[in-house]
Amino acid sequence: MSEDVICIVRPDGDLVVLNPAFERIFGWTLQEVQVMPRFHLLHPDDVATTLEAMQRLAEGASPSIFENRYRCRDGSYRWLSWNTVFDRERGLVFAIAHDVTLRKRNEEDLRKSEERYRALFEDAILGIYRTTPDGRILSANTALVEMLGYENVESLKAINLEVLDYFAPSYSRTQFKEKIEREDVIRGEEGAWKRKDGSIVYVRENARCIRGADGRVRYYEGSVEDISDRKRAEAALRESEANFRRIYEWLPLGYQSLDGDGRLLDVNDAWCRALGYRREDVIGRSFENLLDASARLSFADCFARLKEAGSLFGVAIDLVSGQGETRHMQFNARVEHDAEGRFIRTHCTMHDVTEQARLDQERRQVETRLQQAQKLESLSVLAGGVAHDFNNLLTGIIGYASLMLVDLPLRSPLRHQAEQILAASRRAAGLAGQMLAFSGRGKFVLQSIDLSVLTENLQELVAAAVGHARLEFRPASEPVWIEVDLDQLHQALLNLVANAAEAIGKEEGRIIVRTGKMAADREFLKEVYPDEPLPEGEYAFIEVEDSGCGMNEATKARVFDPFFSTKFSGRGLGLAAVLGIVRGHNGRIKIRTAPGQGTTFTLLFPQARPYKSNEAADRIGDVKGAPARRQTILVIDDEEIVRELANSVLGRAGYRVILAKDGHEGLEAFSAARTEIDLVFLDLTMPRLSGGQAYKQLRLLKPEVRVALTSGYNRDERPRAFEGLTHLPFIKKPYRPDELTEFIRRQLEKNS
Repeated sequence: MSEDVICIVRPDGDLVVLNPAFERIFGWTLQEVQVMPRFHLLHPDDVATTLEAMQRLAEGASPSIFENRYRCRDGSYRWLSWNTVFDRERGLVFAIAHDVTLRKRNEEDLRKSEERYRALFEDAILGIYRTTPDGRILSANTALVEMLGYENVESLKAINLEVLDYFAPSYSRTQFKEKIEREDVIRGEEGAWKRKDGSIVYVRENARCIRGADGRVRYYEGSVEDISDRKRAEAALRESEANFRRIYEWLPLGYQSLDGDGRLLDVNDAWCRALGYRREDVIGRSFENLLDASARLSFADCFARLKEAGSLFGVAIDLVSGQGETRHMQFNARVEHDAEGRFIRTHCTMHDVTEQARLDQERRQVETRLQQAQKLESLSVLAGGVAHDFNNLLTGIIGYASLMLVDLPLRSPLRHQAEQILAASRRAAGLAGQMLAFSGRGKFVLQSIDLSVLTENLQELVAAAVGHARLEFRPASEPVWIEVDLDQLHQALLNLVANAAEAIGKEEGRIIVRTGKMAADREFLKEVYPDEPLPEGEYAFIEVEDSGCGMNEATKARVFDPFFSTKFSGRGLGLAAVLGIVRGHNGRIKIRTAPGQGTTFTLLFPQARPYKSNEAADRIGDVKGAPARRQTILVIDDEEIVRELANSVLGRAGYRVILAKDGHEGLEAFSAARTEIDLVFLDLTMPRLSGGQAYKQLRLLKPEVRVALTSGYNRDERPRAFEGLTHLPFIKKPYRPDELTEFIRRQLEKNS
């Protein structure tokens, strides 16, 4: 049974015979086909060509071969290739057809493939070529022609590559042929080719060797990518990187890069110089290992914040240098991410602010010292003013109480009351003295003493102040001499021991008083009171240590404030007076304390040469006899109670007294009785006309006038007030009646 379609038809197309193969191929029976209109199953596009073929046969043409399509029962079309012969005697066309649908499909696919290839070949942005081993260019696309600067494909194909290296690649034609025939494939070969005008184009070439069935090379085909822009970008990048590297290496700021685990990926020379490390010694190390111990706790949090925020600026971190020193660094950092936002590394610039931090600390210390000095100066002015007013009032109280004792009978019940007034007044005078000591301008009577001897004499003085505590004295094993006012130093130590006892409270504890010599270096002198420069060297010291409750930083900062106390409402100057006394002796105080660990006060004093002091008695005895001639004293004082006291005391001593309430009234009184007045007793501090101004006017009235001064201040407290008057005799308020009469008598005897 034939697989091909066999049929007999008349020239007009009527079907005579059709074998079963047609039904097998198309699904239509002979009966169905016979009743269908002519050409009903023929593809519309093939009707004309089929009629033309039949017409040629009818006209006596030789056997005709043609192809057409018929519709299948399922609606698809299949191709038949006809071979036909016309029998003129019978008037019939004998035809045989072979199903060529598969071939036609293959041909169509091939055509479409060739069209796609041609489109790709011509439209490709890459240059595409095919060359023979003997150097002929078989084909080249438009991209390659334009890339090499030729007018058209023909002008490019006119070149023979074996005759001359027209493209002047960086490797020769011979090298190219040897490599591609050896390896069959070349991938990613980069080189510089010469264009027609002599300029250079940088290319990246992929090529393969095509061989025939006999293994011989037929041709080479390949693609060429113009990478000139990339090469220029790479060159610019290399130049940029070189510039960056030069800046990176010469930049005065340190630079570092960290990976996600905080390990160092890179550092520059400035970083190495700042911290004293070699690059090879730190790359790969954890940055955390270079941190100061105090900075390690916060680094993990800081690194996490950097990763989250992407950048941080002005971060202060303390690093340990290669020499073991702590360096204060300030960082600016940002995170580098990839295209998908994943962490790659950090980039950090580092600025060494150690010197700046030191200067800032020194500035703060200077500001603190200035504030402390201003505070002390303000309090000194206040304390001096209050002490002056106290002394004026106490002069009257002590004077009149002393006169009461002189006038009262020995058995009078009022004597005890007068004695209590005197005792209270002396305590008030002591408080005024402490106020002056706090100001640092109290009157000091300096003498050289051995601290070891001092502590022995102090035991009974301070024993009553220690309460339940056990008091221990640990004097130096050798003499330690300082020049101090003994009474003031006694007061300072008494205040320190009393403060130690209060810190211990009702619990059992220990107070230790030490003396000796010590070498004070810069570190020790960093935090001393007052915070004023003191040279390094050896100093004498007195130390009071207690086992009490200790102090926190806030309490320590206020410990020298007047009337400050943590136990109960402040009741005195206490440690403030201690600071004033030590400051007045050009000394310093060092405090070591912590909550629950007790407190140690160390008093530093300059050492002095030992010598024996001839302490003159400064006590004034009873009033001696009245002068042979009744002498006249002019008392000029703005305080009425002081004037009246002087009038009573000096009048009892046999002097004639003239009173004036201020400088102007005093000048008027002196003018009226200048020949009678033997001595002017002049208060230094008065309103309207001061004592100094009044003295100058008195000298104009009588150059040889005799003047004695008095004031609630002394020469050390108000040096300007005493300017030009230091040669005049002086007695400080408050004074007792016997002290006043003795002072006046001595002045009159000197001038007689």
